[in-house]
Amino acid sequence: MELAHEARELGCWAVEEMGVPVAARAPESTLRRLCLGQGADIWAYILQHVHSQRTVKKIRGNLLWYGHQDSPQVRRKLELEAAVTRLRAEIQELDQSLELMERDTEAQDMAMEQALQHTQDTQRRALLLRAQAGAMRRQQHRLRDPMQRLQNQLRHLQDMERKAKVDVTFGSLTSAALGLEPVVLRDVRTACTLRAQFLQNLLLPQAKRGSLPTPHDDHFGTSYQQWLSSVETLLTNHPPGHVLAALEHLAAEREAEIRSLCSGDGLGDTEISRRAGGLWVCWSPSGAPS
Repeated sequence: MELAHEARELGCWAVEEMGVPVAARAPESTLRRLCLGQGADIWAYILQHVHSQRTVKKIRGNLLWYGHQDSPQVRRKLELEAAVTRLRAEIQELDQSLELMERDTEAQDMAMEQALQHTQDTQRRALLLRAQAGAMRRQQHRLRDPMQRLQNQLRHLQDMERKAKVDVTFGSLTSAALGLEPVVLRDVRTACTLRAQFLQNLLLPQAKRGSLPTPHDDHFGTSYQQWLSSVETLLTNHPPGHVLAALEHLAAEREAEIRSLCSGDGLGDTEISRRAGGLWVCWSPSGAPS
């Protein structure tokens, strides 16, 4: 087996290393005879050390390369190149990380700017709302007194409306002597009496001195203020319909008195009506001096 193996290796060496064509290859029996005896050692040495020029160049190149690889400078260079490659990869990763961080930072800056703008807008709106609230409070304070007056007037008108729905009965013309007259009639009678006193204070000095008194005169001013106060109280406390009815009733009383007084003097109905009409104008609120 060993002889056949050596013969096959010798045949392969002849073809591969020496370039012998396959057709010109020696028979296996010849190759075996060459490997017999001392020829076996000779051919074993030849197979190990004798090669074609192409194979020798390849082996030489391999030896040079591996020898170059074993050089300290080459190893250092290779280490440096590996380190440079590794650093470049790390730098690329850092660049990518920095780019992502820059994008995140820009996004955060934009978000913060928007939040700051929103906060400023909110503060401005809050200032405007506070200013508007202050203006509304001041306006409400200014309107408080007019509103209170309007509410008082409304309550007064509602009270007048309720009073106006109540019918006032004055009774007969002779019941006044018994003191059973309504309040509105008593207030109208008081106002008319004060007006008559005011007219007396106005006309009597004129008849005596020939000059009209001024509102600054003490007696004249007092009677004038009393009359105005009574009229104001009358119009405030009683509905207009009740005041008118009281005036008509009082005028009827005065007409009855005039008829009673004038009947003894023999005056006719025309004269009595004329005097009663003059008294009505004299006692009417529209007859006040301007």
